[in-house]
Amino acid sequence: MGRLSAWLWVASVGVGLLCAVGCPRPPADSGSEGLHILCGGSFRPPMERIAKEFQEQTGIPVILDFGQSEDLLPKVKNHAAGDIFVSHDPYIDFTRENKALGRFVHVGYVAPALVVKKGNPLGIKSIEDLAKPGVRVVLMNPQYATCGKMTFKLLEKKGIKDKVLENVGNALKREHADVASMIKLDHRDAGIMWNGMAYNWRDDIEIVPTPYEYDEEIRVCIMGLSYSKKTELVEKLLQFAEKRGKEIFEEMGYKKIEPPGKQVPDSEQPGGDKGDKKESAPGSTAPDQQPTGSAQQDSPQAATQQSQQAAGQGGSSGEQTGSTTAQQQASSDAAERRQDGRQLLLYCGAGIRPPVAEIVELFREKHGVTVQCDFAGSEVLLNKAKLSRRGDLFMPGDQYYVAQAQRAGLIASTRVVAYFVPVILVQRGNPKNIQSLADLSRPDLKIGLGDARACAIGRLCSQLLANNGIDEQQLPVVYRSVTVHDLGNQIKLKSLDAVIVWDAVAAYYSREGEVVRIPLEQNVIATIAVGILKSSEDPQLAAKLVDLLTSPIGKEIFAKHRYTVEDPRLSLPQTSAFLPPGGKLCRNFRL
Repeated sequence: MGRLSAWLWVASVGVGLLCAVGCPRPPADSGSEGLHILCGGSFRPPMERIAKEFQEQTGIPVILDFGQSEDLLPKVKNHAAGDIFVSHDPYIDFTRENKALGRFVHVGYVAPALVVKKGNPLGIKSIEDLAKPGVRVVLMNPQYATCGKMTFKLLEKKGIKDKVLENVGNALKREHADVASMIKLDHRDAGIMWNGMAYNWRDDIEIVPTPYEYDEEIRVCIMGLSYSKKTELVEKLLQFAEKRGKEIFEEMGYKKIEPPGKQVPDSEQPGGDKGDKKESAPGSTAPDQQPTGSAQQDSPQAATQQSQQAAGQGGSSGEQTGSTTAQQQASSDAAERRQDGRQLLLYCGAGIRPPVAEIVELFREKHGVTVQCDFAGSEVLLNKAKLSRRGDLFMPGDQYYVAQAQRAGLIASTRVVAYFVPVILVQRGNPKNIQSLADLSRPDLKIGLGDARACAIGRLCSQLLANNGIDEQQLPVVYRSVTVHDLGNQIKLKSLDAVIVWDAVAAYYSREGEVVRIPLEQNVIATIAVGILKSSEDPQLAAKLVDLLTSPIGKEIFAKHRYTVEDPRLSLPQTSAFLPPGGKLCRNFRL
């Protein structure tokens, strides 16, 4: 009987393994009664509000899946996931070209907006003011961003591009948050970024209304995906979007900004379409669907040309619509002549952005070298470094990822820079009276955590909860983020009751949130380390940046931004439960 039981056990395991390897799995959405929405990250705030109101009115659950549009597009191309896709031109045409587009609703525009520090201390009134001597300017990089391409075209048309680029230096950014952050931190006086993203930073920067002089108009659409099996639910959401979508998007800044007294014609307003018709494809010639002056931009031929140009460029971005022109590239080169062609690429955790941005600027002033910073979740950056086999430095949110890169043969050397201490961030005043990790299990709360598959805070948080006997699966988690700053933003937007973030990130949201500290003996501390990649073409120059990051000046900058620069575990007895890999505490570990 014992042998028979053992044989049955082996057989059952074998069948399980066969199914795991060879049995087909149902689509991810097939078992869900709700809607799966793939949404470009630039449209998070309005879509979260639309989803909330839609759920309240219909009772239909909505799952929002945020990411860069170029990262979401493969799911659409392969008909692999999603019922709805929210994005901007030219992704509307790309969706149609891949036979994935159903009915869609035009809800607004993304448009370049002139932004300045709160209060506009320099009195900047127009784009021409960006060319004035002494005005420090930050722009989106035209090699990666539609906003940057549109801006460069306008500056060229006005004949001020070279003068503006002298004021830009190397402050050409891939992320709109970088533009806003540099202005907020007083590293720049003015910049140009998407309207809706500027609205999200309205507490720290302000928009200067200017005439809309750009050649293109970039639509934002909520698209039903033709391969979705939930056609009735998709249609219900599209009908809701027709009633409320335009109003919500416009309220949150996704419209063309005009000076006071100048009215945008109704046909150009996001809410002026008088109810979107049921289109079968983008680029419809119906008068209320074709934005004025954008026929060429929105045509299938133009989209095809743009996608071919983008493929030839070799870049990847959710906002890329075509290759940089020769003149644009020449201007970009002119802006970097003082750096004699030397550049560094730094893969940097999103949670370390503020001090690193300041140190990189200091490094540029000292050495005349451009440092391109790729800010993202640590796991995302690790995968980029593995796949691309290029770049100079890797600085994730936890040394765990540096160790992973070391095992993959990517790292030449490492140094410790600072430390992250997890804390609980709650709404200002702590209205839910959250006092400890154990309180996060209460069913009346809405909790947000990092995604362990994408970011350091997610991975470490899972370890923290397990160490304290808390079942993560039983927590009332309603939101998973791919970056730590996004968790703080959810507190700012009052969408959640509590999140677990780094201490320095919590300080960044101190006006909207309040910190509940986790006792050190219960906590798990993350070590921030920087590694020089073996792929670096100039390791000596990369080492100079590492020296600055770890110098007293670098530590002073980290401390100014509320980062912990001394290991807090040094005050604890060296018990095995809280030691880092290797079994003992050290200030400068080597992998």
